[in-house]
Amino acid sequence: MPKQVIRIAAMAALLLTAIAGCEKNYREWQEEFASIRKNLSAVEDKLTAIPAKTELAPQPYIRGKIVLFKKDKGGKYELAAYQQLNEIYATKPDEVGTVALLDCVKIEKGVYKTSDGKEYPATVEDCALTIIDRAKAAVVFKKMFEKTPDATYKVSKSGSIYTQTALWDITDFLKGLPRT
Repeated sequence: MPKQVIRIAAMAALLLTAIAGCEKNYREWQEEFASIRKNLSAVEDKLTAIPAKTELAPQPYIRGKIVLFKKDKGGKYELAAYQQLNEIYATKPDEVGTVALLDCVKIEKGVYKTSDGKEYPATVEDCALTIIDRAKAAVVFKKMFEKTPDATYKVSKSGSIYTQTALWDITDFLKGLPRT
């Protein structure tokens, strides 16, 4: 019996250490992202302006470092996905070689049914991606990312359901692009 108590206590200590480490990383990430927002805020309007020129590339790519902006409900772009793209994310205006713009829309695509027969809307967020090569001052890629509701999503006891977004599919897509 005492061995089980020691094992449980050791596991609890390990878990608390892991949680504390994650919290520290999250705080550090928040501080880094706040600094990046501050650095890029002066040129945000310039970065999010869609160039008149379009030169669609046969294969999308990332030139230099990237920033990703997602349009909010009010139509203003906000920096997004730094944590997912941090290795290739620009931190200062002079580092930005590629701009990715997301224009997302929430759509109901079906229903979720609970075991007791209740139905809830299956809402997803589809996103249009536009990639801008700043050196060319041109749009080089456009693609619509459509999300399909995941049938394994569960409705919470309070009846809330998280909207599934194509943003994570897009960040995976961007990470896989060749860099020039």
